[in-house]
Amino acid sequence: MMDELDIIDELEVNVAPKRSNFLMVLCILTWVGSGLAILVYGYLYLIMGQMFRALQAFGGDRPKELNWVMWNYLISAIAPVFCIVGAVLMWKLKRLGFYIYLLGQLPPILFSFYTWLVIAGKYNSESLFFAVLLNIIPIGFIVMYAINIRQMKK
Repeated sequence: MMDELDIIDELEVNVAPKRSNFLMVLCILTWVGSGLAILVYGYLYLIMGQMFRALQAFGGDRPKELNWVMWNYLISAIAPVFCIVGAVLMWKLKRLGFYIYLLGQLPPILFSFYTWLVIAGKYNSESLFFAVLLNIIPIGFIVMYAINIRQMKK
């Protein structure tokens, strides 16, 4: 005869920890947004390269602003790859994914602030407003992922 504890042990099933719906939605939105960002910024980088070749064909030099814009587009096209990898790891509830996601989000945010405040040469509230406005969504996603970090394993 089986006693009560043996029956309970037989009924137990190893259940993988379940991710919240909020985390699922964040990951899916990250994949879609990052995929689109790779396409858009990759295309813009290629267009800037063609613009450079056109300037050279007419005997012009590359303006230093064009160098900055090309670096900005290149980094903005590569950074979403880190976001996608981070979102995949967070989908699997691995905390490392959050830090990889940060690695993909912080460079474009910092470049944006640098562009608006330093390159534009205006240190006023209007420039700061546009720098923050441009980065509201990425900063919001970082905060929302940080809220979900408790359910992730190391």
